[in-house]
Amino acid sequence: MEMGNSISKGIREMFLTKMRGCGDGGESVHRAVGLGREPFAPPPPKVAGGKNHKRKSFMMPNSIWRIIIAVLLVAAFAAVCARMISARHETASIFCVQNLIRIQQIKEQWGMEHAQKTNAPVAWSDILPYMAERPRCPAGGRYVVGRLNEAPTCTIGGRDHSLEY
Repeated sequence: MEMGNSISKGIREMFLTKMRGCGDGGESVHRAVGLGREPFAPPPPKVAGGKNHKRKSFMMPNSIWRIIIAVLLVAAFAAVCARMISARHETASIFCVQNLIRIQQIKEQWGMEHAQKTNAPVAWSDILPYMAERPRCPAGGRYVVGRLNEAPTCTIGGRDHSLEY
């Protein structure tokens, strides 16, 4: 039995000496022969803060990233919705002012055609023949025609729903 062991040790040493020049320290021979890992030199000691020192970094769990992304998406959606509501409000006020201008022009035309005094009251029945239909405020207000020398008003009021600048 000793002779078999010495032959296998001799073959092993021959492989190892050949593989020392390969650059992998003979690890490939050890794996091929099945002898396990026997490094030729011990691994370098790990020095704190050195090249081999692994730094512990702060990693947030995936669930936190998901929450952050969800919050950002909700904030973006809220900003878009707020802008759409603001745009709808602006559009309604523009149409309301345009309707008030139209009513004022029709009142003036009616007053000139019927030779009315400047403070004469005007009713919807007086000016409806000059319109295709009675105008409606897009925001839900109602128009008050008023006197000939007064600007028509919207029941919503405010700067965005009146002819007062």
